[in-house]
Amino acid sequence: MYFQGLAPLLLLQQRVLAVILNLRRRLAAEHGAASYAGLILCGSCLGSPASAAALLAQLQPVLSQHAAAELAELQQLAARRARAAGRWVEAAAELDPWDLAYATQDVAQQLSDLDWARDVAPYFTLPGLTERIDGLLAATCGLRLLPADSAAP
Repeated sequence: MYFQGLAPLLLLQQRVLAVILNLRRRLAAEHGAASYAGLILCGSCLGSPASAAALLAQLQPVLSQHAAAELAELQQLAARRARAAGRWVEAAAELDPWDLAYATQDVAQQLSDLDWARDVAPYFTLPGLTERIDGLLAATCGLRLLPADSAAP
């Protein structure tokens, strides 16, 4: 199928989405739910769209702080890259929205360049996992893991 320009493709997408939304409304009505979201959340730990919205409202401040910190890191990375390329910019250079995908991909590339076998694999062995769980329990609860054959303190 060939489309010239974006307009026909956008119209097709709108029609497909309208069909999907209509099917979701009908499915919800057949099951006695007020909406598709209500149908999906029925029986989940959230229970209803209202409780899902309340949870999202509680998470929003924390997630906003996390997103702001990630954006600041991406801006610093962009500034370092610009300086390395001979373009001097402020340390907190503004990233344009179209640059965010590139900056995020750049960070992902840097992460993939890590030696995962050396750096991460010890966390997924039984001794490594036991050691880290013991450290976490000690730090958060004041508890220690003991070998099964040891006497209780």
